[in-house]
Amino acid sequence: MPELVGLIQSERQHLESEDPALAYAREIGLARLAKSARERIDMAIEIASGTRSEIVVDPMGEPPGK
Repeated sequence: MPELVGLIQSERQHLESEDPALAYAREIGLARLAKSARERIDMAIEIASGTRSEIVVDPMGEPPGK
């Protein structure tokens, strides 16, 4: 997650695109954006934008409450 947040902070112009998650996915070389990847990128966007604090992920990789 820190790498995604860092990318978003350094490439903020993608936040203005029609689909920021897709723009960041393309930036890291993903041709398709799976639901799980979109969720992680959206979460990183929220963290980088200050609308969400970093959360702890359990050992199974699930966010709390899932």
